[in-house]
Amino acid sequence: MPKIKRKAVPEQTTAEVPPVLVTKADDVFLSRYPKMRKKLSALSKEEFTVFDKYLRTLPKNVLDKLEANPDIVEDFARRTLKDKDFAEALRKGDTGKIDELKIQIKNLSDNSVKLNIDLNNLKSANGSKGDVLIDRKKTSPSSADEAATFAKEVNLGNKAAKIKNDKLILNTMESEPTVDGIWKSTGQAVQLKTVGFNKLTTRINQSFSNVIGDSYWKGKGIDVHIECPDGKVQSVQRKWADDIKQRDSPTKNNNGSIKSVTVYCSDGIISLFIP
Repeated sequence: MPKIKRKAVPEQTTAEVPPVLVTKADDVFLSRYPKMRKKLSALSKEEFTVFDKYLRTLPKNVLDKLEANPDIVEDFARRTLKDKDFAEALRKGDTGKIDELKIQIKNLSDNSVKLNIDLNNLKSANGSKGDVLIDRKKTSPSSADEAATFAKEVNLGNKAAKIKNDKLILNTMESEPTVDGIWKSTGQAVQLKTVGFNKLTTRINQSFSNVIGDSYWKGKGIDVHIECPDGKVQSVQRKWADDIKQRDSPTKNNNGSIKSVTVYCSDGIISLFIP
């Protein structure tokens, strides 16, 4: 029987496949922005497919500014994918949003260092499905009281994260009493409190005094979230309105130190007016 000649099969090698596959059409467009194009390789194929369509709708002044600031492109892309208002403002040529994003990225970097948070070493906190994150090096609560406090922070953090459409990273430093965490997208500092109605305004005023008296956090626009299980929205609103009229109200020296106060009542959620 004659021997059958088999074609040699070339040896297969494992090559790293880049996450973004750029077509010729894409290449023509993105070749005008080489710095930005290079940064887009960090996106997944799914993210790139959606973002690429959006990118082509942006005016030239926005594209030029992104090319001039390539280090923010990855954050920019992911923000546009989740924040419709942000994306639409840029489609209308609002380059100020890029400046805001640059500030937020710096805030996230600076504040995470201040709180000893490693942004590359995060995990979901116990009691959260990914809305509240902690640094993996954060130690477990050492007492029942600490465990109860941590559980309350996570529970309130889950609620706040849904309202903000963001992820909350809890503080890893027990010696940093002024803030309890930061928002992952913006780096904005967050305070979390659980308090009864009778002590509500006292605790809010303490928040103002603590932030105003802290040389680092003063003027940084802290986002305060308070769980008040026995409070009613109208009662909380009236009590706060009366309190801020007092001559010694710490809100009079706020100067942007606390940006917002959100109270979670038994019958709803209210954002308090800050004079």
